[in-house]
Amino acid sequence: MPQDLSAASPRPRGRPKRPENEVHDKIIEAATWAFLNLGYADATVDTIAKRAGLAKKTIYRFAEGKADLLGIVIKSWTDSYLPVVEKDPASPEEFLQVLREILTVIANRALSREAVGIFRLLVADSARFPELPKVYNQNGVERAITILSAWIRRQQVRGMVPVKDAEQASGLLLSMLIAEPLRQAALGLACPMPDYEIEPRIDACLRVFQAGFGAL
Repeated sequence: MPQDLSAASPRPRGRPKRPENEVHDKIIEAATWAFLNLGYADATVDTIAKRAGLAKKTIYRFAEGKADLLGIVIKSWTDSYLPVVEKDPASPEEFLQVLREILTVIANRALSREAVGIFRLLVADSARFPELPKVYNQNGVERAITILSAWIRRQQVRGMVPVKDAEQASGLLLSMLIAEPLRQAALGLACPMPDYEIEPRIDACLRVFQAGFGAL
């Protein structure tokens, strides 16, 4: 006779628990919306929690406050660089091709409408909230340099590229690629990605990088 499992396995009470990655993504989406639409000063943990459909205590599991939430948003951008830097060129001739793919991914995120909007917020509110530049730098600029330099250093070890200082080379590359387009987009002088024509700038960055291999 078949065993009746309904009595032995009672239905759990309450709402089913959401996966952590789903909760994390909802927080990022809600926090991004709040910062871009309300500004840093008026974006509250309450507002972000309601927008995400989560309890405040759930938000506080991931962040201590607004500065941490901004850091989580910015870190999600640099997290998106991680899959592409897993790729290794098969030969030195392929090095620039893979580097081009990496720079394209970085530009698409760092010059997106959301990233430009957050940069404007940073410029507008950093005097009132002096912690913001540090949050932006640690989770955005510095982390991007760390990720790219680790990839270049790995290619050094593999004999793909003769760069002397991977961190310096990465910082220069990302400055050339991102700084001026981001400034122009923040001032409304250029469109964010995907409307900004980034390919010619990537070509120029690669030419400079290639010419300076031995010195960088």
